[in-house]
Amino acid sequence: MRKFLLFSLCATVLFGLTACTEGAEAGNKVDVGQILEAADTALAEGRYDDAELDYRLVLSLGAVEEHLTRARTGLNSAVADRCYHEAVQNFEDEQSLSMLMGPQQGMSQEQMSRAQLGLDIISSPLNAAGLAAINEGLAADPLHPGLNYLLGLTYAQHGALDKAEAQFTYCDKIAPDHWAGPRGLAQIYSQTGRMTEAMAEAEIALTRATDPVDQMAAYEMLIQFSFNPANPEAHKTYLKEVEEKFPEYGDPLALEAVLVLLVGGANPDLATGVPLAEAALAKPFLSEGNRLTLVQNMAVLYAQLGRFDDALSLIEEHVRNGGRLSMALLQVLSQLAMFQMAQSQ
Repeated sequence: MRKFLLFSLCATVLFGLTACTEGAEAGNKVDVGQILEAADTALAEGRYDDAELDYRLVLSLGAVEEHLTRARTGLNSAVADRCYHEAVQNFEDEQSLSMLMGPQQGMSQEQMSRAQLGLDIISSPLNAAGLAAINEGLAADPLHPGLNYLLGLTYAQHGALDKAEAQFTYCDKIAPDHWAGPRGLAQIYSQTGRMTEAMAEAEIALTRATDPVDQMAAYEMLIQFSFNPANPEAHKTYLKEVEEKFPEYGDPLALEAVLVLLVGGANPDLATGVPLAEAALAKPFLSEGNRLTLVQNMAVLYAQLGRFDDALSLIEEHVRNGGRLSMALLQVLSQLAMFQMAQSQ
């Protein structure tokens, strides 16, 4: 009886182990497909960290070659896209800091030198982080047009305009249907005074852009390139076009507000510009960078007008709604504290 029980127990254990093994193998086959689908969905939705984890999991499971190839390709895309968005964020923060702290019109040569030195010191970590992201992304996908575009911007930022132009020409070669090449060339041409060529390249960038964010970026270039205080109507065709194309977003109004306030120089048209900016901030934005820049500029403007509570409320609302508290906004908060201290004395 005892032998029978022992035999039955062994048989049950062996049967259970066999069933578990077969079930695990079948489960793995099903799970790999499900994991890949989840990874592909995360990548499409911009959840790059989740996509990377899922693709790496598939690679660690030792799946069939078809699944491994799909996982390797997906992982490279996820890494490259994540790095691209990280680098873009760093570029946006650098630009915001430059507008806030960099050399300004009306400064003496000594003041400009000091402003540039301070800007270089504060933005150095952002510059390093952005370049690291570009290099990591290009290691995963050397032909990623967005990362190659940002590499060209890095060259231009350091004054290597010939190298930047060559890089943007390369972008056009590897991705002839992408906006990266013409957008980069438009910026180089505008910096070197070749405005007719800059406008032509910006038009090409607009026709190639399929994503609304990229379309908005092309319109911004066209409006900025055609903007002329001596001829205030020159840019309005593009401005009207973009406002009609994206009426539900605040980006076009934000751009118009900045232009209105810019025209006035030291005496901006606050009666027109401020309501435009406030109407823009009441809407969603296509580009987080555009919202961030407007919040920063309006907070500084409110502070200059003595509206400190409005400036602080604007930043608080921006952060409460999920906006980034960038280094530039931290600098604005620091300036607000200094303004308030000066007023209280």
